[in-house]
Amino acid sequence: GWYIDERCKPQVWTRADDADPSNKFMQLISIDPTYTVHVDQNVLIDPAWKQVVVSARVRASPDFNPGSKAASGVTFSFQSEDRKTRVPGGAALVIKSGDGKNWTELEHAVKVPAGAKRVYLQCVVAYTKGTVDFDNVKVRGLK
Repeated sequence: GWYIDERCKPQVWTRADDADPSNKFMQLISIDPTYTVHVDQNVLIDPAWKQVVVSARVRASPDFNPGSKAASGVTFSFQSEDRKTRVPGGAALVIKSGDGKNWTELEHAVKVPAGAKRVYLQCVVAYTKGTVDFDNVKVRGLK
């Protein structure tokens, strides 16, 4: 599941979609542009995977503007077995604006780097104010 740092808990919500109440999504609300609000997850990599595909649906509130220090959206990197050592690679699925109503589908594929054992995912609202919704955040491997 998703890990939520204590500092971020008051700004992370699970919401039901108005169009489909059975669909739940994460909502991250940033009220201070000097911090990030994020949730994290580690996903084990199958040794047979040659590529990793990260995908998500995101939408941002009309008052959201990208921060100047870092990207908001779904970021991912690779880790070694010890969960502390980063392995070069990864990317960001970046959201730049929104109307608070329409979802944007984001997807990015990268080659699994040598030594990578996990994908470290973050849904993040970085150094800005606004609300970003995250739905169907997925990692899948290609053999």
